[in-house]
Amino acid sequence: MPRLATRLVLPLVGYALLRPYVGSDAVALAIAGCVPAAWTIGVLLARRRLDPLGLLGVAGFGMSLLLLWLTGGSAVAVKLGEPVVTGVLGLACLVSVPLGRPLYGLVLRATGRATSAVGAGPLTVIIGAILAVHAAVLVLLAITLSTTDYLAVGRPIGWAVLGVGVAGLFWYRKRASSVPESSQIQPPRQVPFERDAVNRT
Repeated sequence: MPRLATRLVLPLVGYALLRPYVGSDAVALAIAGCVPAAWTIGVLLARRRLDPLGLLGVAGFGMSLLLLWLTGGSAVAVKLGEPVVTGVLGLACLVSVPLGRPLYGLVLRATGRATSAVGAGPLTVIIGAILAVHAAVLVLLAITLSTTDYLAVGRPIGWAVLGVGVAGLFWYRKRASSVPESSQIQPPRQVPFERDAVNRT
């Protein structure tokens, strides 16, 4: 619950409180986004524990600040920080497969883990598709919704997309790695050559 409140409630409340006192939506968004980013970094330093969603939020916040600087203060650009991160990662996964170097396999080898029996290629494609869909959904919401509405529903919807995608990924891995023996192709039996039958003919 504290993490949920930090990432969902505090940015929205912070934006609502700050907006009347700052010059633009972008500045209010940037200041409100400091809270979950600082929380995630503090937890990482104190407990030495990685939080994937929190790490994604920190990366998105950093990208938001970069886009804020590049665009000269666009509120839409600030909202696009997180989807830009997941979109780039998703495209990188999808492009790595036809190049013959699936990112999922590279990550497993870099961390000293064995490559999945299911195959790094299909898993990389699925991960890339999940991240790309997440980015597309958030970009659509950022463009069509107001800043307040986006803060209220953007991140929960994004997490829901990732949750459904991860569930589908685990379902695929379980199904692909548990192929029943009866469904495997059996080699054809070799019928012994009977000389007697040949002699009869």
